[in-house]
Amino acid sequence: MIKLRYFKPQEFELANPSCSIEDMNEEFLLKLDDARAICSVPFIINSAFRSEAYEHQHTRHIDNIGSHSKGLAVDLRCVSSSDRLKMVLALLAVGFRRIGLYKDFIHVDSDVSKPACIWLGK
Repeated sequence: MIKLRYFKPQEFELANPSCSIEDMNEEFLLKLDDARAICSVPFIINSAFRSEAYEHQHTRHIDNIGSHSKGLAVDLRCVSSSDRLKMVLALLAVGFRRIGLYKDFIHVDSDVSKPACIWLGK
């Protein structure tokens, strides 16, 4: 079992869709935990692991299917611009290089098969 300071297995079970912490890549989670350690804002997981079948069923954009399905991505709740800044700075500080900014969440992944970038989503 992965030992994390800030994330509990129940948080992944409550994500949409529900998943197990064991579905996630351990290195990714350790890096996410490090980002949370330096951020003054809680990281609340909206979505983590999603099967490819789930992604296709919910017509997700094809570029995002692999990262969540590999356990290399999460969507973190974020509704405040000041929290968004703190969270992005913490994610960048620990080495994340793929961040999507949305109205009420931040997508972060460590999928090296995709280009490093920060994007704005709808």
